[in-house]
Amino acid sequence: MNLVQLIIVNIKRMLKDPSKIGFMLIMPIAVIFFVNFLESGDTHTSSTISNISVAYNIEDKGNLWDEVSIPSKSQWVFHNEKSKALDLLETNEVAVVYNIPADFSDKINSYEKPIIESYKREEGNITVPLEMEINNKINEFIKEKLLLDKGIISDKDDLYILKTETFLERNQKVITGDMNLVTMMLVYFIILGASPIVVELMEFKKKNIISRAITTPNKSSVILGSLGLSLLFFQVVGNTIVVLLGTKLIGYNIVNLPIIIINLTLASLFSITLSLAMTRLFNNESSASLITALIAMMTLFLSVFSQEGMYQNLPQFIVNLGKFTPQYWIFDSLEKSILFPNVFIVLLIVLALFTAGNYRLKDLIKK
Repeated sequence: MNLVQLIIVNIKRMLKDPSKIGFMLIMPIAVIFFVNFLESGDTHTSSTISNISVAYNIEDKGNLWDEVSIPSKSQWVFHNEKSKALDLLETNEVAVVYNIPADFSDKINSYEKPIIESYKREEGNITVPLEMEINNKINEFIKEKLLLDKGIISDKDDLYILKTETFLERNQKVITGDMNLVTMMLVYFIILGASPIVVELMEFKKKNIISRAITTPNKSSVILGSLGLSLLFFQVVGNTIVVLLGTKLIGYNIVNLPIIIINLTLASLFSITLSLAMTRLFNNESSASLITALIAMMTLFLSVFSQEGMYQNLPQFIVNLGKFTPQYWIFDSLEKSILFPNVFIVLLIVLALFTAGNYRLKDLIKK
């Protein structure tokens, strides 16, 4: 049988297992409802924001930042005087300092997301509502300009009339700048899902599913490729269906759906090839599953450490190490709405893992 036929056979076999179908849908549904539950507390957001002392240093050469109006307990506004703003932070007069970059207006006018630097004395969640509010304002600016420039609406007020009943702005939640929380969590759980895939591959070995396939004229790469692509089908289709249902049932807003799907696919490819490599390296099911889970968590933490502006005092080698993780490039792609070179870099990582998992497959089956 060729690759396509093997993929179809594997998909049919998986469809006969209700637990796989249930897990395929339950996991992403749980993620979306969990995020929606967190956002149900947004009724307290305005009061939380108003209790925060904040300083802004404005370096914007345009005037769009002037349209941002965020309530807070007290505000200090500086123009090109970052040192004075940071002095307030040092004396604990403010909880956070935001530096508005010189290209803030230019970025928005080019339909791009500007990067706002934040300075805090310590990490914490107290500024999260404020940062979400700022992010939502920036999102509004970009949407308004894009729709006006393309002639889709004639006045920006038309946008809000249309979305009064159908669009819930509060359902946009952001992590590390403008990464969507739901997408980030889905990527994390997809990669963490490599651990149960290892268990499943071990079961394939015990039940001689792979060994029977090895006896056919098919190459080992075709056999593993069919297993991987059938698992990929389940993960990507399941997550995409649930995310789309979330837009209808919860009002969750999707921006750049093609980029989201591509990055979910990349995360799934990494998860599957990681599980293949771990299955190749370890004979013990428990050890392989545990090491896979540890790698998934470690690469996630390293990728978060490498995000620009997230942690100021980390050693540079840890920041650089995080750039070798697929999560870093996936999150960067989501944050900046770009595909290149991120896609190629993640695919190279996937190819390396697939090659490791495919190496001397027949020896693996004999063990």
